[in-house]
Amino acid sequence: MLFLHRVFSYIMMNMRNIKSGNFNFKIHQGGQARLNFVKQNLGGQAMISSVLAIGGAILGATTIAGLLMAYQVRQAGDLAHSQGAIFAADAGVECCLYAVYKGGGSCTGQQSTITLENGASALVSCYDNSNNLTDCNSSAASALSVGTSINAKRAFLINF
Repeated sequence: MLFLHRVFSYIMMNMRNIKSGNFNFKIHQGGQARLNFVKQNLGGQAMISSVLAIGGAILGATTIAGLLMAYQVRQAGDLAHSQGAIFAADAGVECCLYAVYKGGGSCTGQQSTITLENGASALVSCYDNSNNLTDCNSSAASALSVGTSINAKRAFLINF
């Protein structure tokens, strides 16, 4: 009983040390109980976790940058189709301008489709002042020409 009292009182006296780190409890041959306190060394653990966190952030940033570059390379590779879509949209604008200022032509309805020799096409829509579809003539207030070539689409909007 006296032995337990000694151990308990020793623990109570060193409670502050017990809270701050690990301890080893040993009983020696003479019946003496001794607590050996071992301080934790967390420096290496903190360094490893910070290196992993920084490495993960860099990996995420390079992944996003690579994805954006892939989209830009794909878009640059589709330059020929983009150019065809722009030419088709421009042809649609010219057709609409002819219909409005000269009268007649192939773009006289509310929506007209023009197909070029390279396979690109343009959808021309004319609108009045209230943004309602109208015939492409002198009463039109604006026109939208959307050129399409394979997967590329480009549009021009003109106001009269």
